[in-house]
Amino acid sequence: MPRIKSFRRIGVGLLSAVALLGAVSGAGAAKGVERMRFDRPFLRWGVGGKQQRVAAVSIVNVSGQPFKQALQIEVRERTQREHDLVLSGRTSDKISRDDVLLFSFYVRCTRSDDESALGRLHVAGKANRPSGRPVSLFDKTITAGKEWKHVLIPFEAPVPNKDGYVVSFRLGGTKPQTLQIGKLELANCHDKYDLEQMPATESKYEGMEEDAPWRKAANARIEKYRKGDLEIHVVDSAGRPVPDARVHVVLKRHAYGFGVALGLRNMFSERHPDDAKKYQEAVERLFNKAVFENSMKWKFFKPGDPRVKKAIAWCRERKMPIRGHCMVWADWQRLPKGMEQEYAGRPEAFRKEIERHIREVATAYPDAFSEWDVVNELYTQHTFVDMLGKDVVAEWFRTAKAANPSFKRYINDYAILAGYDQAHRDNYYEWIRYLLDQGAPLDGIGLQGHFRAPVPPAEIYRRLERFARFGLEMQVTEYDFDETDELLQARFTRDFMTVVFSHPQTVGIMTWCLWAKSAWKGDAAFFSEDWKARRMARVWEKMVKEVWHTDETVATGKDGTAKVRGFYGDYEITVSRGGRTATVPCRLEKGRGPLRVEMD
Repeated sequence: MPRIKSFRRIGVGLLSAVALLGAVSGAGAAKGVERMRFDRPFLRWGVGGKQQRVAAVSIVNVSGQPFKQALQIEVRERTQREHDLVLSGRTSDKISRDDVLLFSFYVRCTRSDDESALGRLHVAGKANRPSGRPVSLFDKTITAGKEWKHVLIPFEAPVPNKDGYVVSFRLGGTKPQTLQIGKLELANCHDKYDLEQMPATESKYEGMEEDAPWRKAANARIEKYRKGDLEIHVVDSAGRPVPDARVHVVLKRHAYGFGVALGLRNMFSERHPDDAKKYQEAVERLFNKAVFENSMKWKFFKPGDPRVKKAIAWCRERKMPIRGHCMVWADWQRLPKGMEQEYAGRPEAFRKEIERHIREVATAYPDAFSEWDVVNELYTQHTFVDMLGKDVVAEWFRTAKAANPSFKRYINDYAILAGYDQAHRDNYYEWIRYLLDQGAPLDGIGLQGHFRAPVPPAEIYRRLERFARFGLEMQVTEYDFDETDELLQARFTRDFMTVVFSHPQTVGIMTWCLWAKSAWKGDAAFFSEDWKARRMARVWEKMVKEVWHTDETVATGKDGTAKVRGFYGDYEITVSRGGRTATVPCRLEKGRGPLRVEMD
């Protein structure tokens, strides 16, 4: 197998990418490095695959880069699989076994419909063994933004290139996007350099270091805002203090929402009861809050839906609050079939129909939902706003409150914490300000959090601070990290959870992808198809149940008092002395007074 090296920093004294690739470019040649040719020039590569009709390929001019032209691939429609769209080429020069090679290219994404506002492609290299069986050279998922990114992938040749090495970009399986790829090169260092010396694109992000300054500040905020002091007074039946009593204090449920999106079809599947059982066990073990993936969206909403009723009952039994998602998603594609034909030319009738729908979902399960996304993704889904006027959004909030004032009302959007779409963030900020200026009963700000690449934790905190100016509670409503590198997923998930949990105005983090077999992004799921917990799931569990957990045993003093500092939430307090035991529940929250425990 090829010994691919990544996730490391190329230090002083190791081979420079600039020096090495000088050989490939024909200037400043590194000794012993040879440029590999392909069966045709890269700018003449075309897109193949079963769905190639949905992509358009062209050559574009480029400035300010070490190349003047790039190949542009415009993907107009989403396909089912990565392999549905493939851009590939085959080497034509001799490669010997154990040669050390470096694959290099530049990429950027000029447009993406993904929630992260980033582009994605999968790059792989393959060769055939003498037996004809293929062998992988490298296999990597690349995320690209609007700035050019230089990708370097070193590998060692496992077999000679009798049939040529094939390099391919798999472009399917994503939402519509436009990518530009330039200066694709393959350098063969033969046996002149060791694989350990080769430069590689790092899977790192700013603030990843254990001693990064943001981390100390975040932990200090967590100590200040997420914990409180619990004072326990133990007395006997006559009201006298009981000294030297053993007091065990254990957190049973966090006050903070660590939640998950539930796919009800899989969670309560009768055809696959084993998977349904594992689904429920995973939810119960890792989470204390829920949202339904699709069942409450207008397109799928059915009054009295048996699965919804079953899910509500299941959550209630476990004291798991539920958030509603979503009342209005303002585009025709988000509605049941036929509604566009019925209402597109009748704006006033459609205004009333939206209000009717809001009242219906708000009252269908009157006390089941603790909060609702009243409106979702206004930056990209605004057809109804264009049709009915901007003021209609404030009316939607008023209608929701009038119908059922028992739940909190949220606005929700993506690309706020993830990606680098400043225009999207600014639009969201202006919508929130507008709604508050209009007196709309807006209670919370939803920040979806669909990531394809890490954003530095310090930058995430700055973005939270910007939206905190409104004085509303904030919540990460749809977290996922679409990445095949499980170690990077786990590290960023830990850091993302930490920085969000540390902000005093956040009230929860909801993850959106639980199980790879049913999640909309399989690589982003907490569990593989065979229910093995991925590193990301293990990190989540460790943070919630170990790092941010309280389980302490203390003794009462002469005055019968014991003190513990713990995370806010629901506790079980067990007091024992001389063979006698008393167990009481307790909720630790800000401003909590002393707890009195009486022993017989």
